[in-house]
Amino acid sequence: PSSPSSTLAIIGSEKGECSVWNIDSAVPTCIHRLEPSTLSPAVGVFFLSATRVLFMSKEGCMHTSTLTSTCGASSSEVVKCAERGHTAEVVGVRLSRDKSALLTCSWDKTAAVWRLPPLEPLQSSSENEQSRTDMQQVLCMTLSGDGSLLLVGCVDNTASLWHISSTHTSTHTSTAATARRVHYITEHGDVVVCVCFSSSSRTYCTVSADRTVMCWCAHSHTCKQKVTMTATPTTVCFNTKEDLYCVG
Repeated sequence: PSSPSSTLAIIGSEKGECSVWNIDSAVPTCIHRLEPSTLSPAVGVFFLSATRVLFMSKEGCMHTSTLTSTCGASSSEVVKCAERGHTAEVVGVRLSRDKSALLTCSWDKTAAVWRLPPLEPLQSSSENEQSRTDMQQVLCMTLSGDGSLLLVGCVDNTASLWHISSTHTSTHTSTAATARRVHYITEHGDVVVCVCFSSSSRTYCTVSADRTVMCWCAHSHTCKQKVTMTATPTTVCFNTKEDLYCVG
């Protein structure tokens, strides 16, 4: 991914490092390397702002660093998911549209939503851990634009839509959050490989290895359209008017 100014790009590697590149020139050049204290492969790297980057490793460590004007890292923070919920390798990570939350899924059959910044989990008011959902192994996930809906696709041919409710008990305490499943999709005949919300979050799509794409109404949870592709689709996205979606 690139920085908000589109002049820098960040790349994660299987060696457990990420590098920052200047792409505002004819020949991209590496201007800084961030080497987190892990050799675990990167599963996600993001710009949280023009100067702050986030690196997620496969072993479940989230590293955030602030870049200085000379492109060095002035400060860093590490959070281990294993200490706050996930008990197995992290296999997927997504950043919410407004960059206020991070989504992670793990081979321990859980998905979690983390608040940014600071880098800490959305806490369950009853269990004192991150807002998490227990299901079969998760292959894909996405968060609605307002952060209230979490959509995940699983290896058992199902997808689930979860409503995430958050309350602030006081100005000085962390957010309390709980996840409640509001739609359980069992109509696909193979693993769900991609999920997507429209920009308004009124509609969402699920894509399966059975070559079907299903479009759902977020209010009634009814299927608005089902399309069978000639080849196995892997990704889907909506246009800004939400009257068309593109499948790859």
